[in-house]
Amino acid sequence: MRRQTMRLPLHRKCPRMEEAMQKPQYRPDIDGLRAIAVILVVAYHAEIPGFDFGFIGVDVFFVISGYLITSLLIRELERTGDISLLAFYGRRVRRLMPAMVVVILSSLVLGYLLLTPVGQQQNLSESAIASIAFFANYYFIATTGGYFDGPTDQVPLLHMWSLSVEEQFYAIWPILLIASLSFARRHGKRPWIVFSTLAALGIGASFCYGWWLSSANPNAAYFSVLSRGWQLLAGSLLACVLGRGLLPQASNAARSTLAALAAALLLAATFVIEGSHAYPGWMGMLPVLSAVALIVAGFGRASNPLSRLLATRPFVFVERYPTPGISGTGPYWPCPAPITWVRVIWSVT
Repeated sequence: MRRQTMRLPLHRKCPRMEEAMQKPQYRPDIDGLRAIAVILVVAYHAEIPGFDFGFIGVDVFFVISGYLITSLLIRELERTGDISLLAFYGRRVRRLMPAMVVVILSSLVLGYLLLTPVGQQQNLSESAIASIAFFANYYFIATTGGYFDGPTDQVPLLHMWSLSVEEQFYAIWPILLIASLSFARRHGKRPWIVFSTLAALGIGASFCYGWWLSSANPNAAYFSVLSRGWQLLAGSLLACVLGRGLLPQASNAARSTLAALAAALLLAATFVIEGSHAYPGWMGMLPVLSAVALIVAGFGRASNPLSRLLATRPFVFVERYPTPGISGTGPYWPCPAPITWVRVIWSVT
């Protein structure tokens, strides 16, 4: 079967962008940032006191995911002149399916043994099907009162919503990226400008829609890819800007200041954000801007104290996946599952 590719002989390559994209750059500080996101989410699902804001780890993860995946796509375009959509989606399936099968099958077995009444077992089966179809977020919009409506152990696969958001985004984002670069070539525009403009417009539209929806329908605002897409696009836009080589010469003092600002934003989020608020709304900017600032601060070299701390072995150990040379492309979403089922078992014993 002929390999399905979409070829784009790119012209006017920026030498700095080409050099930056030739080799995958492992970012241990991003692994550390992902570790922080995982710890926050797990602590929230475990209902550890003081972590009512822990769900913002998902926002951080979305930014990182958009940055890393878009960097890989741009690198492939710069290196080969094309993106193989079949190969891209194949990689996504191979990376996600083993963990997904384990999480869903184990959840179904435990649900059959532990959940009562039968209605809860039926809801679990339906959510499992929705998760496999990468439609869990919209299933939970239709069937739950909201992410913060009750104990998460009553909906064991609730955490699968974020994976569905991500995969819905990546179902169309590579196609839009190819289309934007094709448009740039036909009209003699610089590809990175067209791509950045597309991402920026998407950020604005998704953020405004999510802010409005947070008041009109908070449940839908939390789960919908349309109100969450701007967080992934923030990482995507960052991938283009950093790929152009615009920021690697920043001074150590500037990087340290940016890292301190990121820490302040994340700290502010812990005081401002809690589950009773409509989310994400404007408050979603806090963890997103914090993640963006930390990625920028550590780009090129981890030359500030916070980036160096995130790159240390304890943080990297928490969130290091077996992907040679690529940091943090593995999924975080299986992590809450054991916590949820421990709480279910505790509640029935």
